Amino acid sequence: MIHRDPLPKERAGVLDHMAFTARDLPGTVATLKREGIEYELRRLPGSGIWQLFFNDPHGAKVEFDFDKDEPAPVGHVSA
Repeated sequence: MIHRDPLPKERAGVLDHMAFTARDLPGTVATLKREGIEYELRRLPGSGIWQLFFNDPHGAKVEFDFDKDEPAPVGHVSA
């Protein structure tokens, strides 16, 4: 998905985020760190699915969901 214009600060009625199934959690986190992209990583209670959130260059929130059996990224400490 590509968007040319910055998203409005008030996002009522605007796409909140996009979610995708993904693989290679450690590699994805390493790429985000290398590129200086801030992210939030958490595990979904009950299922153990990893959820990784970050913003694309235009500020839209992106969610990557990883299988519960994916290894934690290097240095990750559970809250």
